Amino acid sequence: MRTPLRIQLEAACRRIYPERTVYIVLASEAPRDFICPTAGAYCARHLDLTLRECLADRWTGRGAAMLLNDRAIWRCVRGRCGRRWNLLRNELAAACVHELSHVVSRPVIQSETETNPIEARPTSEYLRQFCATPITEREARVRWAGHDAGFIRTAEHVGCRMQRQLDFRLQPPYINTEDYGLSSAWQYHAALADEPSRLADLPLTELSVIAPPAAFVELWRSDVRKWFTSISDPTTPQTAAMLCGMKIFSTQTTSAAIAGAEMSK
Repeated sequence: MRTPLRIQLEAACRRIYPERTVYIVLASEAPRDFICPTAGAYCARHLDLTLRECLADRWTGRGAAMLLNDRAIWRCVRGRCGRRWNLLRNELAAACVHELSHVVSRPVIQSETETNPIEARPTSEYLRQFCATPITEREARVRWAGHDAGFIRTAEHVGCRMQRQLDFRLQPPYINTEDYGLSSAWQYHAALADEPSRLADLPLTELSVIAPPAAFVELWRSDVRKWFTSISDPTTPQTAAMLCGMKIFSTQTTSAAIAGAEMSK
């Protein structure tokens, strides 16, 4: 009997990122208030506590949780050509890669390890507001906020590793960077070249200390420049976002130097 996809994905996440317990909840299993109709998936701090009743006996302690909107994704794929189950399966897996990349990219704060943190109390109301806020309104600030070059790179590595864990082929790209006003995901995928497969055994927690290929960095910085110059009257937060965006990867060791050091051992 085929293992249910949610169980496959959850097990894969835990193997890819063993540093944290990862929980996956499908929208078809979750309270209506926590379902964002236009989002294929999302994760948030303390979401594991918010959805604890849904997890029931799957709960084994604090961890990172994501909600995959199987209903919204099904609505998107049912009009496409091809086998609908295969399309749904691939879209859910890609959404899982996206959300796991968020989990990997953000630092764990103390309250995410506590059984009953004060910070988790307003989470339910925050999620209700988030789910009710139109995407266009959220994008009005900085479209790629939360989806910068570090996230894109992490997603490529997570996607490469996820591919090895599943019994079906998950095709890149794993995120749609054009949704965030950036170059196509295929361009970012190509700019990383073989880095994801070459560093497949490197713990994801160590990825940030190694600089990506120069072509990847330049593609990102070019996108940041294009975005900023397209704004006629940038706000202070937008200017700050531009400056921070240009600094990403500026203090890391080059991939070439790392490769040379590894070969000399």
